[in-house]
Amino acid sequence: LSTFIEGMRLIDGEGGVHALSATEDPDLFSAARVHLGCLGVITEITFRCTEALDIEERREIVPFDRALSDLGEYLRANDYVKLWWLPYTDVLQAYLFNRTDAERTRSTLTEVMEEKGMSTWSFSALLAMTRAFPPITPTVTRSLQRLYFTPRRRVNRSDRLFNIGKMIPIHNEAEYAVPLERAAEAIDGVAKIIRSAAPECRVNFPMEVRFVPSDDIPMSPAFGRDSCYVGAYVASRKWTGPYHRDFESLMHDFDGRPHWGKLFSRTADDFARLYPRYHAFNELRQACDPLGLFRNAFVDRVFGL
Repeated sequence: LSTFIEGMRLIDGEGGVHALSATEDPDLFSAARVHLGCLGVITEITFRCTEALDIEERREIVPFDRALSDLGEYLRANDYVKLWWLPYTDVLQAYLFNRTDAERTRSTLTEVMEEKGMSTWSFSALLAMTRAFPPITPTVTRSLQRLYFTPRRRVNRSDRLFNIGKMIPIHNEAEYAVPLERAAEAIDGVAKIIRSAAPECRVNFPMEVRFVPSDDIPMSPAFGRDSCYVGAYVASRKWTGPYHRDFESLMHDFDGRPHWGKLFSRTADDFARLYPRYHAFNELRQACDPLGLFRNAFVDRVFGL
C-alpha cells in the first residue's frame, strides 16, 4: 500500500510542516512512506487509485510439492497469488486472482456464511479442542482441509474477494519477507518445522504465503527485492514461543525481514544488516526528532537506543 502514496503532509518532532512528494523533499518522502512512527505525525495522504474493478478468483487444491515447483508459473500467469496450507496436510490451496469483465457469480450459502463470520464459531471451537488435546491437531486440520478447502471459481468486486470474512479467530502471527527466488525453499522449511514439532507443540492455524514486488522505501521489508511473505500463525499462547523461535531461526538463514506489525524478536544489529539504508534512515529520524518526542520501547528496540 505504501508504494501507492503520491504525497503526504508530515509534522516533525519540532513542529515543522513538510509537504512531501517524489519531487518535494524526495528523500524524506521516500522514507516517510514506511517510517514506523519515527519521523513525525502524518496528517494528510494522497493515494494513487484505480477505477473500481471486478476480480475472478480461482481456488485450486494442489499437491504440496507440485505447488512449490510450479510457483514461478503461478506468479507469471496471474495478477495476484496467495497460498494457504493447513498443517499436517499434503496439499496447498492456491488462490489465483485476475482482473476480469466476466459476469459476476452468485454467492453460495457457504460463501455467505464466510462473509458473515458464521463459520468462525465452529473454527474457534475446533481450535479450542486442539489446545485441550494437542495430539488430535493433525486429524482436525486434515478434516478441515477436506470439508472447507475445495476448488471453486467466483467473480465479484475486488473488495469482496480480496477481503477475508469477519471475526477471524484470535491467534498470534509472525510473518517474514524473504527473497522471492528462495520462496519455495523457505515455505518447505517452515512445513518441516511444523511436521517435526513435538506432539505437545502443535500448529493449529493455516500458514499464509503472499507475494510483494520490490520497492525503494528504506525501511520496507520489500526494499530492493521481490519478496515472498511467509506467515507463522498459531492459535495458542503456549505454542507460540517454541514455534516462532524455530521459525525466526529459519528466517535468519534466508535473510528474512519481519513484518513490522507482527511478532518478532529481531534486534537493532539484525536490522542494520538486513536494511542497506538503515543507518541513513536513523540519521534522518534523529534530524526529524532531535528531542526524541516520538521515541518509545519499539523505536528503541529497532534502533538500539
